[in-house]
Amino acid sequence: MVNVIYIPPIDVCAKRKIGCSADLTIAVAGLAGYRTKQGADAFQTWLANHALLPYTATDDPLHIGVPLGVQYALGLEPGAPDRSRLPFATDPGTATALSFIRPLPSPLAVRYSVEVSSELDEWHSGDLWTWPETTLDNGDGTETVSVRLRPPGDVADRLFLRLRIIIPSVD
Repeated sequence: MVNVIYIPPIDVCAKRKIGCSADLTIAVAGLAGYRTKQGADAFQTWLANHALLPYTATDDPLHIGVPLGVQYALGLEPGAPDRSRLPFATDPGTATALSFIRPLPSPLAVRYSVEVSSELDEWHSGDLWTWPETTLDNGDGTETVSVRLRPPGDVADRLFLRLRIIIPSVD
């Protein structure tokens, strides 16, 4: 797997000592099946429709700081992404949440996961770390997904959140 980390400026993270990022993982092996192949083809078609072949999901050909795979998965216009649609942290008072906007329906075979870390070396997800995601239909062909943090009390003042996006690749 290849990892590219995009770290957007998020004020609430700095105030709460919580860092946020979007992590793009390109799955190259281990994801078998027809749906995965269709998903990889859909990404290649998206690249072709935007005259971006032979670039890959980890490339940032216009040097705008957002890899093409992140632009695809979040439904951003390539080359001029709306930064307000990148992952952002919210503080609803009782639990910090990581939110992001994605197309509705989301791109075929793309998987999204919010992960938590206290030291940036080991990342965790699931019921011990976060509450189940909530979604809100924005009425414009997108939805806002929010995942609230449920950290253990002993590390609550020093955590990092990231959005992991998994896109199947064409081998």
